[in-house]
Amino acid sequence: MLKADIDFDPMHADIARFTTPDVLGFYTHFEATEIFVVRDDDHIPHNVFSILVAEERAETAIARPRYLGSRIRLNSLAGWAFGIKQTVRPIAELAPIFERFSESKEWRVSDQPLHVGALSPASTQFVPPDSTTTSPLNHVLKNNFWNGSYILELMDTTKTVLQPLFDEPKRLQELSAAVRRQIPISLASLSDRLGNVVVQFPITVQTATFAKNRLTGEAIINVGWHPQATPRPLRASCEMQFDNAITAYASTRIERPISSLPTADGQGMQRCVLWDDQFQVILAATEPTAFINTIGVTLQTSDPEPRIFTLKDPGGVERQIRVALSTATESTVTAPQRDLGEEWTRRRIYREEANRLAAQRRFVQYKPVAGQEAVANSDAIRPEIPI
Repeated sequence: MLKADIDFDPMHADIARFTTPDVLGFYTHFEATEIFVVRDDDHIPHNVFSILVAEERAETAIARPRYLGSRIRLNSLAGWAFGIKQTVRPIAELAPIFERFSESKEWRVSDQPLHVGALSPASTQFVPPDSTTTSPLNHVLKNNFWNGSYILELMDTTKTVLQPLFDEPKRLQELSAAVRRQIPISLASLSDRLGNVVVQFPITVQTATFAKNRLTGEAIINVGWHPQATPRPLRASCEMQFDNAITAYASTRIERPISSLPTADGQGMQRCVLWDDQFQVILAATEPTAFINTIGVTLQTSDPEPRIFTLKDPGGVERQIRVALSTATESTVTAPQRDLGEEWTRRRIYREEANRLAAQRRFVQYKPVAGQEAVANSDAIRPEIPI
């Protein structure tokens, strides 16, 4: 069901802008993967999760709708049969699908309409690839390994049909495991997205890599353009984040394949964004990323000649014991860096986190061993770790 007052114009405008060649990529098709359910009581296919991915393929890549694997039935949910359907269509058909839905309330990507819930467009999002930290959406996006992807999403705000999956979490776990055997989508990791429709626009017009100079702390950006792309100046901004503060920041215009940003040797993790002023879009971004500054190496050498000792066993009989000898050598390779007191801050953060977990009783076992109820109750009241 669709509310009449929902404004789809921003989504339509973004679809038109993102599918224009040379903006984000050179998309020719989109691949639609629909996870649906058919209940025995109504025999209508209901959307569980759908993702449409813009791609660059050969002109002959159009594929008829096909089902991946057999129907999925859950032991914990009788009368429900789940399926996965995949379709490849020309990118020119993407905008009309959303226009038809906003006008007629019919959602139809493949050969049959799919019943959807109360869908509302969410704000446009950009999802970077996983790094030291991870984005939950990467559990359902397709191959978001490189520059990141723009995401348009229709949110099911009620999820009425799918309520049984929320009532019993083991049902969703069972369904997610069955789906992952066919496609790399983890529904259990993103249960709030059930019933939604996601459109993914991977950034392919260029590729960018981000690094850090371990001596100076500068951010290093390497940009390479798609063979069909028109190279243009970009703007990069990088920052270092530590203890909920920005410890270093720099922004510069990118006009060469390799550029550096003087972000100084700030503490914490690096986060970068590559911005296109011409088309007003993000062309690459990173999650907060940590870099290896120190490598410890331990070498252990065994002595070919073991020591032999003569000892008496409990019965008083002398026996020879062979003891192998080894020598360990430890060495550390590290980039020169100033002591900024970062370790003291990390200790304080650790103590605060330990106190928070203790207050939440995260590691307390509330089922006592028989005869030790008093001890278990005492352990449940943890003393605060001094800060």
